[in-house]
Amino acid sequence: MPALSLFRAAAASAGFGTTMLSLAFAGALAMIAVLVALPAGARVRLPRPAAVGIGLGLGLALQLPGAWLRLHGHPAGSAMASPGGFGVWASATTAVALAEEGWLRGALQPMIRRQAGPAGAIWLVALVFAVAHVPAYGVQAVPLDLGVGLLIGVLREWTGSTLACGVAHAVADLGWWWTA
Repeated sequence: MPALSLFRAAAASAGFGTTMLSLAFAGALAMIAVLVALPAGARVRLPRPAAVGIGLGLGLALQLPGAWLRLHGHPAGSAMASPGGFGVWASATTAVALAEEGWLRGALQPMIRRQAGPAGAIWLVALVFAVAHVPAYGVQAVPLDLGVGLLIGVLREWTGSTLACGVAHAVADLGWWWTA
């Protein structure tokens, strides 16, 4: 995962389009998740609607700090992006978030849980999540990403749903359109 993030950051700085790059990144993560999960005997199961609703609620809650900053005139939230490119950006962002969660919470967390238990798996996967986002957001975002990773890891353990994690992650990321 960190290697893919570093590759993505290097390709973006070399001038490759971010939308296509994000979709390729999401596809690579999804393939890794399938390759890791299927041999481990993982089964695809549909989540309970309540678990997805909880994921949606967490994603909305994760938008609150950015909304608070914007309401208080913080420069990071001072300009709303133009709505023209939202559809393409939102599709790519959602695909990446779902693919990351398929890999991290769907494949890696259960694999680590067998060796380190639920708490150890949540912490280790949250650390991977935080480190993987350093190329995109910098080292200063590690505490925030670690906290978000812990919340999403707990969501996975509590609901048993990888899709709930993907929904939480995607909804939180989609909030950046207005707060970044």
